[in-house]
Amino acid sequence: MRIKLPLIWLMLCFCTIGSIAQNKYNNNWYFGNKAAISFNTSPAISKTDNAMNTYRSGASVSDPVTGALLFYTNGNSFWNSKGIMMDSSINGNGTQDVIIIPLKQFRNRFIVFNFTDYYIVDMTAQNGNGAIIETKSFALQTSVNRMTAVKHCLSESYWLITIKGTDFYAYLVHPDGRIDTPVVTPHPTLNSSTYIGDFVSSNKGDKLAITNYSIAVPVIEPQVFDFDKRCGKIAATSTLLPVKSPWDCPHGIAFSPDDRFIYVTYGYLESHLVQYETSNTNNNVLIATSPENFNQIACGPDGKLYITTHISGIPSNKMDVVLYPNQKGNNCQYRENFMRLSGVTNFEVPNIIVNHTGTCSENSGFTLAVDSLTCLNQATTFNFNGDQSGVDSMRWWYNNPTQPALTSPLHNTVHSYNNSGYYQPSAVIYFCNNRDTFHFRTEITAPQNISLGNDTILCPGDSITLGNKTWKGYSQWNTGASTSTLTVRKKGIFGFENNYRGCKVTDTLNLDYHPTLQTLLGDAYYLCEASSDLVELNAGKGFMNYLWHPTNDTTQWIVVNKKGPYFVVVNDFRGCKGDDKTIVEERCDLTVYIPNAFTPNGDGLNDELTISANYAVTVHTQIFTRWGELLYDNSNSIPWDGTYNGKIVPEGLYLTQITVSGFINKLPVTKHYSTLVQLLH
Repeated sequence: MRIKLPLIWLMLCFCTIGSIAQNKYNNNWYFGNKAAISFNTSPAISKTDNAMNTYRSGASVSDPVTGALLFYTNGNSFWNSKGIMMDSSINGNGTQDVIIIPLKQFRNRFIVFNFTDYYIVDMTAQNGNGAIIETKSFALQTSVNRMTAVKHCLSESYWLITIKGTDFYAYLVHPDGRIDTPVVTPHPTLNSSTYIGDFVSSNKGDKLAITNYSIAVPVIEPQVFDFDKRCGKIAATSTLLPVKSPWDCPHGIAFSPDDRFIYVTYGYLESHLVQYETSNTNNNVLIATSPENFNQIACGPDGKLYITTHISGIPSNKMDVVLYPNQKGNNCQYRENFMRLSGVTNFEVPNIIVNHTGTCSENSGFTLAVDSLTCLNQATTFNFNGDQSGVDSMRWWYNNPTQPALTSPLHNTVHSYNNSGYYQPSAVIYFCNNRDTFHFRTEITAPQNISLGNDTILCPGDSITLGNKTWKGYSQWNTGASTSTLTVRKKGIFGFENNYRGCKVTDTLNLDYHPTLQTLLGDAYYLCEASSDLVELNAGKGFMNYLWHPTNDTTQWIVVNKKGPYFVVVNDFRGCKGDDKTIVEERCDLTVYIPNAFTPNGDGLNDELTISANYAVTVHTQIFTRWGELLYDNSNSIPWDGTYNGKIVPEGLYLTQITVSGFINKLPVTKHYSTLVQLLH
């Protein structure tokens, strides 16, 4: 069976994490002064094991499959999940901002950026305790204190986005750690100071949002930009979020999980939480007001918006929350003091990547598919499915050792591998003056040696078991059975299909039966034991063996002189068995004696009229008066005692009629007798 997999499942050669698990990257937030939240339970809980104390931004990342904490950082110090610093030689007070990007060519390897350096962290090193395996100076183009990142829409790369003056810089970070020259988008309408409140992306990654935390008048309005996830470009226009009095100093900004709404926290002294409709920002609602500061806001993996706050003018451990941010207006249900943390938030929430999906909004997207299992000597298919408009060109690399230079520029192609085993083909996609490589893994399997054997003819009553219990994989018979063996007891054509690791093998067997063996034995035979009669039972010629029961004779025929059932079992030259049975019944000649008188006087002599009918099958007796009145009618051979209605009848002659059935010369007969019987007292 061939299995076509979508692109997100085909990063199997080097990329072991599929998009289905990416929502757990952010399952633990470690930030601020020993503040931590775990989203691995419902509801989320505060954690007490944060070893970090930073007044600036922090970042943390979790295992994308299990959600277990991997490590956290303030930008130049790194702690693993046990709170142990991974490299004691690197110890700093934190940087203005920091972000963690997965390198998906490897399992649990990440690249961490601050504005001056990057670090590559391998969490599989040191027996899973993690290690910084590379440190490099890498000055990002920036004039502000924030950065963000989104997933590339067609590959496993990420865009790292910074701001310098009125220009956006988008660095494509490849899954192996390579970093392209940034894509620069000048944007004259960009309003950015040297300190901005926050810089975030939408959950789909197709929008960027900025707040400028400034006491300037008029208030610098928050801005939303459309972002091209394929090419790293920012759209020429932007959307300003209207600011109403007394809203000032926009600080935090976040999108609802479905991106239908944008939430902004305002305020230097008195704070405001405002909800905007993304599609029409003029539709906005004041959700909450507080005399304390609302600081930053971020969407948790549980779909709630979490807000850091002040108490009495200083950073606190109090977190407010929006329970249902996808709901319009006050239906979103703001809750003050929703949870208290074990540490202080220090204004910030961790800088998290909320977009790990790869769908392009500019086109309908595409997937790459390679057969994951193919049977040897069958062609493996390589398919590009979807919109080709966003792809300049592509090339499939088969990575076949017997044909190492063989490639194909076709979007859809096939290739036959010569030997069974694992292969690691790849596809190179060229777009936006860039290239990206997608890695796959395919297995070529040899078929099982499967045969049902030759067509077969069985003896009547025999069965046969087709197939073999040692055959692996999925089996299907044309009878509907799905087992590797099938026991059959009737004629027919039996089809079998086996599918094991990509190899499909079929076979059929025609099963027939020899005719049932027929003997010449009759249904019944007759004799009279009293006459010493003999009967011959003959099974007929043409059989190899005979066995009679109960006589145990082994001849074609036997002679018997006893009534009863007889059985014979025969075998022919093919080894087929047959059996037959018959019955020998007794048929002696019928004899009837009718007395001419009897004396029902109670003296014990001739008191009853008894009809003697030897070997009779039935006897029917009727007795009448001379005037034809019926006195006695019996079919059970019961003698007449000379009474009628309980009284002895008078002396005289009585007409006796008898009907007797039986056999004469083995043939059935019925005899009728009519005579007068004298009754005497």
